[in-house]
Amino acid sequence: MSFLISAGASGQDWHTKKGRRLCEANFYTAEYAILRGKKDKAPCFFRLARKSCPRISIEWTAAQREMEALGADQDSKN
Repeated sequence: MSFLISAGASGQDWHTKKGRRLCEANFYTAEYAILRGKKDKAPCFFRLARKSCPRISIEWTAAQREMEALGADQDSKN
């Protein structure tokens, strides 16, 4: 899965098509990992989603909540 994702975008790139796609790709790759029973892979992609999505996006908030639900992140403010 990771070959599909590039971690190079930041929240400022959100207004570009590439930035939006990267944000969504990171988040939905994590969701797909959970659906496939690979919960150990999901936190990596949720972290990437939090880095590539702006805080105002649904994906950022959902990634934050998913990380909390998985108990995978002790620092929930990133």
